[in-house]
Amino acid sequence: MMSWPKALAVSLAVVLAAACAAPTRWENPGVPRDRWPGDKAACRVQAAAEAERDYIRGRGYRIQDDDTRADPLRARMARFDALKKRGTLFARCMRARGYREVKKSGGRGD
Repeated sequence: MMSWPKALAVSLAVVLAAACAAPTRWENPGVPRDRWPGDKAACRVQAAAEAERDYIRGRGYRIQDDDTRADPLRARMARFDALKKRGTLFARCMRARGYREVKKSGGRGD
């Protein structure tokens, strides 16, 4: 089991790394711009469903051997892994639809 100072340090490192990431948006010049939000929403739903299915299937939640109740840090880390996977699945879905991720310039970007 990880000590709470070490767990705090790991959590802080994750938050700082996320804060340093450059903001991006998804674009597909071959698709009308008014369709972009619908494609993003469909990919978000698909990615969330698949990540949640994997999480429940055994990566952080076991009905008979539920060690996550005894170890809340392990449960949080499993949930973090599921959220990270959801982001990867979302990006894969968007790329499969022909979108590319670009850095946001000033102004409004999706």
